[in-house]
Amino acid sequence: SVRRRFRDFVDLSNLLNENYRGYFVPPRPHRSWYQGKFLMKPKFIEERRVLLERYLRALASHPTIRDSSELRVFLETAGKLSDCTEWSQLHGASPSLFEGTTKFFKQMIGKVASLILTHK
Repeated sequence: SVRRRFRDFVDLSNLLNENYRGYFVPPRPHRSWYQGKFLMKPKFIEERRVLLERYLRALASHPTIRDSSELRVFLETAGKLSDCTEWSQLHGASPSLFEGTTKFFKQMIGKVASLILTHK
């Protein structure tokens, strides 16, 4: 069991979208600025918790992301993620648009595909 703030989920989502460009990354629940700032009532907190748990289950069932370092570190690091060296190292260079497009194509057809580019 770990404790995470909503901004940690935002960071995880952004990190996954950067590092797994071209894959379908399940969308995280939307931030409700108004409710989050002014209506932090038990009902709102419980609804948000349920949505975030559902989001984590979607990530854990993703064929690629479930084995990712990003998800493992997010779920296993005790304390603040910002204090974790491994978490900071995961925020490296993101794949290029070409790499992302290739990954998306492979994911859509469900098998390894070759991409041939010709220049005229």
